Amino acid sequence: MDWEYGLLVLGILFIIAAMFSLGRSRNKSAATQATARDHVERARQKQGVRDELEALMVDINRMAKDLGSQLDAKVVRIEKAVRDADERIARLEALGQQADQAPARSAVSASLPPDEHAELITPQRPPDQADPLTREVYALADQGIGPGDIAEQLGEHVGKVELILALRSG
Repeated sequence: MDWEYGLLVLGILFIIAAMFSLGRSRNKSAATQATARDHVERARQKQGVRDELEALMVDINRMAKDLGSQLDAKVVRIEKAVRDADERIARLEALGQQADQAPARSAVSASLPPDEHAELITPQRPPDQADPLTREVYALADQGIGPGDIAEQLGEHVGKVELILALRSG
């Protein structure tokens, strides 16, 4: 009978071992399922990040196009301003050349009868009676100061100072 009790105990131990191993396999499958859920969640998060990155790229692309069009518009405005400035410079140079030719006209006009309205049209001032700004510009230029510095000192536009100096040299 001893061997019957031994066999019974061995059977009970075998059943207990089988129950433990079954419990472990259930725990393993539960752990595997949790990992699969985690995997699905990670995949969803990755997709969300991809969607956000794509939206960000679209926004950046749109902003780049907007900035490009703004820069193009500004370039067009700058080019127009440069053309206008070139035209004004050409007109100023033409006026400077006309002023240079003014003494030659006065020699021709000296042979004509005097016109009482001539002073109203082109008043002639002797150089010593030039306006105070012109005298100051000439004095500073004689000291070797450049047109930009003269304009800054006198609070005038550089173009005006350059014109005064150009008319002097003519």
